[in-house]
Amino acid sequence: MEKVIVGVGFLMFTSERVPRLFVVKELNDKPAISKGRGMLSFPLETMKESDGGVVENTIGRLIEEEIGADQSLVKILGVEQCRFKLIPGRDDVETVYGYGLFLGNPEHKFSPSDTDISFAGWHTPTEVLRRFTRVETAPILKHFRKNHFRKVVQAIV
Repeated sequence: MEKVIVGVGFLMFTSERVPRLFVVKELNDKPAISKGRGMLSFPLETMKESDGGVVENTIGRLIEEEIGADQSLVKILGVEQCRFKLIPGRDDVETVYGYGLFLGNPEHKFSPSDTDISFAGWHTPTEVLRRFTRVETAPILKHFRKNHFRKVVQAIV
């Protein structure tokens, strides 16, 4: 049986009246996973064995490595249990995602320790979908908007 690689995305929003999504830009090409330089997305991290198969553990690591923020400034609101197979020709890669709020000042200087990405600003999901994005981005954002966006808005008020 082929080993499954699990990618974990995290949709982190500002806690403002109109929530905006934390967006990163890819700095390198990785054709094996359909990732190209300049593509935008929400942060994504590969689940490691040390995460114990727990999505929240990967999200905690992602917050530090891909976002560059202290975990105490982020409130995880939920984790989607559906596993998406979104990379063309890669049945061995599944993607899951969580979502939450950044409780700090959105003007915080974010500095991801991952050198493959840079912070690309806060954008609405609609703005992100109009741009050059990773293959995982649109299907997950559309699923999120349909199934979970209301939870984010309710958590803000």
